[in-house]
Amino acid sequence: HLLRSSTKCQYVRKTHEYLDWHQARVRTRETTKLVLHDIGDGGSKSDKLLRDIMLLKRDPEDARFWFYYGSTLQSLGGMKGGENRIPLAMDALTKRIHYGGAHWPQEVYLSRQRRCQMMANCLSYPTAVWLQEGLEAFLYCPQRLEALHFVVGRLMDMREYLLAASLGSLAYGNS
Repeated sequence: HLLRSSTKCQYVRKTHEYLDWHQARVRTRETTKLVLHDIGDGGSKSDKLLRDIMLLKRDPEDARFWFYYGSTLQSLGGMKGGENRIPLAMDALTKRIHYGGAHWPQEVYLSRQRRCQMMANCLSYPTAVWLQEGLEAFLYCPQRLEALHFVVGRLMDMREYLLAASLGSLAYGNS
């Protein structure tokens, strides 16, 4: 048990929910030794992403909606016959970016990172365009290196070794 049943809190969302306990008076304790055993969440079912889309459509269209909707469309776009979902995913993640990161800044970073990957892998954008998106993701959240790692790896695949090395050096000294 993480919270007493008498704690005034509620789950928010139909899927990808989170616990809203900001109105409650909660005392926190040391949780570094906490282990959660997650079993049977239904994530391995073949129709999970389609079910998520249907559940998401029942939530309000706000920043979190656009992030999870775009991410789910991106995942569906990677499946056979799902290519037409990639532009929809791009649009949804762009809307998420425009909301800004006041409450969930990691979603802005991940939206930029995912847009970069789709631009490079699925939509054949020019190098300068996906490269800028990837670097903007890194600059938005420089403590996370996934976007930079993707950019450098992609440049290496293109045999752009000097540019890849120059950009990869941005990771040095990263705390």
